[in-house]
Amino acid sequence: MREAGLRTSWKRKFVSTTDSTHTLPVIENVLDRQFDVAEPTRTLVSCITYIRTAQGWLYLAVVLDLNSRRMVGRSMVPTMLAGLVMPVLTTAL
Repeated sequence: MREAGLRTSWKRKFVSTTDSTHTLPVIENVLDRQFDVAEPTRTLVSCITYIRTAQGWLYLAVVLDLNSRRMVGRSMVPTMLAGLVMPVLTTAL
């Protein structure tokens, strides 16, 4: 790219997404990094992430079963709303 004089069309800006200095209660880590689970559907984990697309941001929420390592629920929406995760958990259960 350098030899051809090509450059990216946008530059990433640093965005701080986490504020660690708060007075809110911190939830106890009940999983304690125990990722080997013997029973199916006994331990479910979830994650929310965002993906940049040509049309804008897409928000993705998934629930995984730690026993089978399979996705048991997912949801994708164009806006980050509080109701993003509840349908995923309902589907997973």
